[in-house]
Amino acid sequence: MATKTRIHKSVNRTPKSAAVNGATPIEKLVGHLIKATHKLYGVELIRREEREQRAIYYALRETLGREVSGKAGNKFNWQVWSQKVFPKFFGEPDDIKYSARMMAQIAAALYHTIPVDPEAAIAELVRRNQESLNRRNGQSVNDEEIDDILDDELDDEEEPLAELDDELGDEEEDEFGF
Repeated sequence: MATKTRIHKSVNRTPKSAAVNGATPIEKLVGHLIKATHKLYGVELIRREEREQRAIYYALRETLGREVSGKAGNKFNWQVWSQKVFPKFFGEPDDIKYSARMMAQIAAALYHTIPVDPEAAIAELVRRNQESLNRRNGQSVNDEEIDDILDDELDDEEEPLAELDDELGDEEEDEFGF
């Protein structure tokens, strides 16, 4: 027998029907948050997939640019590279031509330091982008500090994710009218 997921007090769905009939409760909540923050504050929240895609875009742009810069010497111009050359192949940061997975595979095809496995390549490029951002911002965060931060956040979690099902409804509008 299929496992039932409690979505609302009176609605039970199997995981398969939840996927077939629309978004999961988490996806719905994220959608409501995005709508609400945009409507109330004019703030555009960005989903994880797009953040990941942008991080990989910037990591690939920097990695390729550093190599070309090192080989081209004085002929290389970072502004031209960042605003003309790289976007010609990969698009603009707000209109990227390729998925995170595809850009990670391109990086892996060019560099032995990028894992061939797409998920591992994505993780490596996201890590490189974060290091680059930290360098530019004058910050230095090591893996142990990141682990400590994540552990603290998990310890502070008051409500398990599974309990969100009881709090979310299937209505078109949420309690905020979004």
